[in-house]
Amino acid sequence: MSEKNKAKILPQTIEEEITQSYIDYSMSVIVSRALPDVRDGLKPVLRRILYAMYDLKLFHNASFKKSAAVVGEVLGKYHPHGDSSVYEAMVRMTQDFSLRYPLVEGQGNFGSIDGDGAAAMRYTEARLTKIASEMLQDLEMETVDWRDNYDNSRQEPIVLPSKFPNHLCNGTMGIAVGMATNMAPHNLNEVIDSSLLLIQNPDTSIDEIMKIIKGPDFPTGGYIYDSESIKEVYKKGKGGIKCRGKAEITEIDGKKSILISQLPYQVNKANLVSKIGELVNQKKIEGITDITDESGKEKIKIVITIKKGSNPNDVLTLIYKYTDLQTNFNLNNVILIEKGIQPHTLNIKELLEEFVSFRREVVYRRSIFLLNKAKDRLHILLGLQKAIDILDEVIATIRGSQTRQDAKNELMKKYEFTDSQAEYILMLRLQTLVGLEIEKILNEIDDKRSLIEYLENIINNPKKLDEVVSEELVYVKNEYGDKRRTILSESLEVYQLEDSVKNLKRLEELQKEDIILWMGDDFETKILYQKRLNIIPENTISIKYIHNQYKIFAITDKGELIIRRIKDMGVYNIKNPGINFKKQFKLKGEIVFVDIIDEDFDHIVMLTNKNNIKKVSKKVVDKLKKTPTKIMHLADNENICKVCKTSEKDNILILSDSGIILMFNESNIRASGKVSGGVKAMSLEENEKVADMFLNSGEPFMFLYSQNAGKLISLEDMKIQKRGQRGLIGTKLSKGEKLLGGISIDEGAVTLKLKTGKLVEIHSNNIKLKERDKKMSKISEKEIISIFRPWKENNEQ
Repeated sequence: MSEKNKAKILPQTIEEEITQSYIDYSMSVIVSRALPDVRDGLKPVLRRILYAMYDLKLFHNASFKKSAAVVGEVLGKYHPHGDSSVYEAMVRMTQDFSLRYPLVEGQGNFGSIDGDGAAAMRYTEARLTKIASEMLQDLEMETVDWRDNYDNSRQEPIVLPSKFPNHLCNGTMGIAVGMATNMAPHNLNEVIDSSLLLIQNPDTSIDEIMKIIKGPDFPTGGYIYDSESIKEVYKKGKGGIKCRGKAEITEIDGKKSILISQLPYQVNKANLVSKIGELVNQKKIEGITDITDESGKEKIKIVITIKKGSNPNDVLTLIYKYTDLQTNFNLNNVILIEKGIQPHTLNIKELLEEFVSFRREVVYRRSIFLLNKAKDRLHILLGLQKAIDILDEVIATIRGSQTRQDAKNELMKKYEFTDSQAEYILMLRLQTLVGLEIEKILNEIDDKRSLIEYLENIINNPKKLDEVVSEELVYVKNEYGDKRRTILSESLEVYQLEDSVKNLKRLEELQKEDIILWMGDDFETKILYQKRLNIIPENTISIKYIHNQYKIFAITDKGELIIRRIKDMGVYNIKNPGINFKKQFKLKGEIVFVDIIDEDFDHIVMLTNKNNIKKVSKKVVDKLKKTPTKIMHLADNENICKVCKTSEKDNILILSDSGIILMFNESNIRASGKVSGGVKAMSLEENEKVADMFLNSGEPFMFLYSQNAGKLISLEDMKIQKRGQRGLIGTKLSKGEKLLGGISIDEGAVTLKLKTGKLVEIHSNNIKLKERDKKMSKISEKEIISIFRPWKENNEQ
């Protein structure tokens, strides 16, 4: 390496490099992708879409153009990212259930409130809405700053000169690095009236503003509650606002019904209907005989028919409690200020002040631009007037010149025309010299002088500037304002579920029932309500007589964990298939463990096929609120093969397929959090693998088995070691034979499950008790795949 190149290398630790790189990445996401600018309320991708459509002249009165053409324009010139992200952003701008004032008008399928996606961009067409044009007006009058696009081939606006506060009228949502924004949509009339009030009196308080802006005005309507609480949220710029859809108790076709005609903002209608149906099936809500979705393109109509004798108020209360018909809108006004480079959380007054300040700047810059244009034009007109007064001399001078440049120089020298005036005179057409045209020139001179005086007054007089800003805001209000859709309820009780129906606790008590939780081999699980289990299936592992308020938890081989109250899991019949955890919770892995969490144990221990073991506290699992979640970090091709519930009195036994057994106490593993991986379970030799894990709580014997052989060994032949050690020989194996698993047993029967699916019961008296270094004896003609103790040996009857 040359000395010159060596001089360019700067010493930098990896910590410093990673820190700086992460900060750069974070700021890029915050400023260039996820957060809106307070001036026009747009993220970069939205701004680029609108500007590209403006550049294509796709105004509200123009013909529609294919969405693919718009997306291509955006990608090719301004936003070199994924086409799907650009199209999805454009689709959202067309949806009247997503934006209070849509900025793009779509033709074709642009999705629905049921969560249906838009048609492919090659099938849909788009153009700007009329109100979107108000965001782009005056763009070419030097009202905003411009910058080079990504490849420096053209310029793009840093911000749009929006005539209305889009950040408040349409709201926005975005997730950056370390921060997120969730701004609510508002009514245009209220926002503009508040802006006008702030222009008139900069000392206006938030309380005064909140007399005009009642709260969010969602495109889907609905109700919001508690004006005092909303005021506090708006003063802080963040907090929760209680929202409800519009539901009425009515009579349809002679039957008591609940009619839902409006939904809370961002609630998926199809999911809501499906959730109510699930709750009915699970007997969490009773008293409903039918649910129909009769919604059309322009209206929401969900009809819930109430069972005769049931109280519709009680049913509606439970729907509010368990579904998104009542939800929280978590306001978080994080937005970019200071020319779009600083993220801040702003209250409602600060948001309005930022917009008013921006509009003043836009009008001021536009006035300067127009003033310069007017002065330039007046200068030309005055030269033209002067030329007309001495027309004969001017013509003679031009005719006497040899070249155009000579004529221009003579005009400037003889008659003191400026360069631009002389140039214009040379380009003059003879038709301009007729009487009417000359009169037009004189009138235009008067008009330009008046315009210059008007513009100078705006520039030099802040009050006049505010008048212009106010006039334009009033125009936008008159042109696009509409009535509020979301109703503010002054009631302090309606949205409080515990107060809305006095007997709600009684209703919930009615939902509590004693149940039978049945579990079979392969983790098949069934919940049996109010039924007596007369016939016990032969593959029964466990029968628990418990309450439906207990929680059940399951783990997959991919480390996914789910926890649910049993009352949320539905009702089953012993003859029918049980709970399909994988399908119901959309899990990727296969179930390896199912049990209830409300029993007495301390930890769960998990063993993987890669010889890693992990212990997690029951308290950690029980506190998990959002599931499915990952309970263990797994490497590539690593799967959980066995899970056990343990207490400190338990000894854990790990088996290798070569016949080695390691026994150690549960306390020999340190408990860890849900995001960590495991530690080495036992010492293995090359090509040796772990086979199984089971517990010993004092049982005198252990039963070991291979494909078709098995034996008993006495606990006295074992010794307690430490995790990670080699272990003891548990059994000698014949050539090609692999140890599959084991189980701790007392005297009694065990059940073998064969590869054919057949279950065979065998008593411990018929299994030979052998020393550890002896081979197993043949116990089955067919291949064994698992073993379990019959339920009748459990003390749960």
